[in-house]
Amino acid sequence: MAHNPLGVLLLYMGGASTTREIKPFLYHLFSDREILPLPGPIRIPLAWVISQTRYHLVKGAYQRIGGSPLLEITAKQARALEAALNKEGLHTHVEVGMRYCSPFIQEAVERLKRERVKKVIALTLYPQYSRATAGSCFSALEEAASRVKMDVEIIPHWHTHPLFIGAWAELVKKEVKKCTQRPHILFSAHGLPMKVVRRGDPYPRQVEETVEAVMKEVGPIPHSIAYQSKVGPVKWLEPSVEEEMARLAEEGVSSLVLVPISFVSEHFETLYEMDIVFREEAERLDIKGVFRVPALNLHPGLVETWKELVLEKAK
Repeated sequence: MAHNPLGVLLLYMGGASTTREIKPFLYHLFSDREILPLPGPIRIPLAWVISQTRYHLVKGAYQRIGGSPLLEITAKQARALEAALNKEGLHTHVEVGMRYCSPFIQEAVERLKRERVKKVIALTLYPQYSRATAGSCFSALEEAASRVKMDVEIIPHWHTHPLFIGAWAELVKKEVKKCTQRPHILFSAHGLPMKVVRRGDPYPRQVEETVEAVMKEVGPIPHSIAYQSKVGPVKWLEPSVEEEMARLAEEGVSSLVLVPISFVSEHFETLYEMDIVFREEAERLDIKGVFRVPALNLHPGLVETWKELVLEKAK
């Protein structure tokens, strides 16, 4: 009798691939209590208003980058992980579950159920844990899995896994070699509202731990951390990338290496914010050389990291 396959679920926030998908994505995002901590009767109409207004801000940016490849890359990551696990003799079925767009987490759980999966190991595509991101994905998964009586084991974070760190260090060194002058390495991570941080969220500390581990392998080069993608008027983690770039320009830095340290695939934040907005800002500040380290995407070190994490849990 054939054994039931092990289910593996890659969880992420998701994103809009085309301009048509921007409004529904934003609506689902701001309907989440973890993102907008307000009572339902206020939160839901407000989520609708935000999705309408932000659409006009975001639409032009999406058109400039020709849409986001996030979903396509994540699907390829899932296939690569499935192949790596099956090569190890572990009969697995890997699915992708997104929090705010299709394929939703609920849909992914139902697909695993159809594959006769009884147990699922879930890891998020957020290397560093935050209650607002990974935590929200895990809550949605627990709810979906309890409906179909599926056992769930989670991998909450993997921000200092040696293979993950090694992959980043390799890409950073490659980019640093292109610099004609001694560069400053600026690690950029997705921002987080301070009210989440004040509740004891481990995210900023874990971002620092990732950076420390990468720099240990890269060597003694000046570096700092800044945050991007702030939404709304509330206070977020500081400094913002723009603020940090202004400070560095004032100090006379003329060569900058940007590293998307909290992202594992190319998407809106890397292709538009980093490659267009931050480059234009650097030009304005007279920072001549701007080099951007690519996201890990299908880097063997990333796939191997996930493979090791799953194998460890499967034991």
